[in-house]
Amino acid sequence: MPVAEVNADPPIKVKISNGNKNRLEKVKDKSQKIAEAIATVLNIEVEIIDNNLVRIAGTGIVRNDIGIRLLRGMVNKHVLKTGKSVFIKQPGFHKICQECPLSEHCFYKAYIVYPLEIEKEIIGTISLVAFNEEQRETLLKNPESLIEFIGRMAELISTKVLEMEVNAEKIVVANELQAIVDSVDEGVMAI
Repeated sequence: MPVAEVNADPPIKVKISNGNKNRLEKVKDKSQKIAEAIATVLNIEVEIIDNNLVRIAGTGIVRNDIGIRLLRGMVNKHVLKTGKSVFIKQPGFHKICQECPLSEHCFYKAYIVYPLEIEKEIIGTISLVAFNEEQRETLLKNPESLIEFIGRMAELISTKVLEMEVNAEKIVVANELQAIVDSVDEGVMAI
């Protein structure tokens, strides 16, 4: 998925998941394990945000904020709206950051935000986040490969969500079929 340029192409139309139905909540434990694995390998912090801007998973200093809604989240809002990934090299100075009260004073040092998508529906974001200069340098060294990698991790998480939903549907159908079989048995006994 290409990195979004702010004044490049007009945003693609995507459907943002219904705020009342948090699809990522179903895989928050798996998401946390994926975030921790990514953080361990890359030495970068990771956060996964749902469509309501609630942190579903996180590592490092953001781990303590799991379950808490982001106060600002301008870049996450942008990615949720456009469905395009964004690489912010200088947080607080990027065009997307200008409306934020922390503009020019952002605590992030750099980050990549990538959409979590299922069938053209954006259900959240996954981010590689730098909070110090060492992490920032890691992001700046090879952003194209990191964007490709985080895109694959986004697909993995989205696939897990879809898998959970399909399994839940199978259980409902199996229960309905069992109810039909039970009622047929009762009808035969009554005759």
